[in-house]
Amino acid sequence: MSNTDTNISNNNTIETYNSDIESNIREPIHISHNRGDIETIFSIKLLICITIFYVSIVILDIYYALYDDSCVNQPINSSITLYTYLLIDAIYGLSLVLFLPIILFVLDLDNEYERQTFCAISLFRTLIIFVLTSIGTYMFWGLMDNNECKKSVYYYMFISLIIRYIFGLLFMGLNIEIL
Repeated sequence: MSNTDTNISNNNTIETYNSDIESNIREPIHISHNRGDIETIFSIKLLICITIFYVSIVILDIYYALYDDSCVNQPINSSITLYTYLLIDAIYGLSLVLFLPIILFVLDLDNEYERQTFCAISLFRTLIIFVLTSIGTYMFWGLMDNNECKKSVYYYMFISLIIRYIFGLLFMGLNIEIL
């Protein structure tokens, strides 16, 4: 039968002793909690939550690209339409949502090199999101007549473009913080 004693020291180390009553042997187990590790784990979890929330934008991009008949197919240049932008953005967003869990399971984020690799990939991904969002913003407000759009399409584009900029800033801030 074993008994467990716990001592907490002043340097954020928890020492746990497993006492075996029969053999009277005490073995210390040291568990250290570094504040930087906890902040990194929190940042990565927040990054995952933001990515999961991004799924709703991907679904709505696909919905409006396929089912809107008011302005999504309005030609901006010879063959570029809002339909093209929404589908490209949805495909890119879907690839992010699918590959992020795979990357997180493959990489060992306790390893400094692999954590920095993950952050570099995420930072590159964020830059692509900014470029796509800038293109969508220019197309929607600069090149096309968005007065022809249904209110639902107009409000969706307005809100989603703002949300994409906010997500981009959050992703960039989290990646720089983790680095």
